[in-house]
Amino acid sequence: MRWTLINKSTGVLTTEIDEANWDFYSKTLTGAVKQRPIEERALQVVNGTVGEALGKLYVEKKFPAEAKEKAKEMIDYVFLAFENRINNLHG
Repeated sequence: MRWTLINKSTGVLTTEIDEANWDFYSKTLTGAVKQRPIEERALQVVNGTVGEALGKLYVEKKFPAEAKEKAKEMIDYVFLAFENRINNLHG
């Protein structure tokens, strides 16, 4: 359990620990050539921890309730079209 905690935390510990972890697990074990930029790795951490909550806030702000209703109506029409096609298959 201690090892898992330390191993999963290498990206937020010292740069040396992070680099050593990447060098072994990514470079040595999987043959990776180059580590992703720190900005991409940081974004992955944010998305993995609070991404869904941020997405929900974004949707609430940018997509009003009427947009959701329009999208639901379009999806209902797509399902109806598929249902009609399936019911009209000859075979």
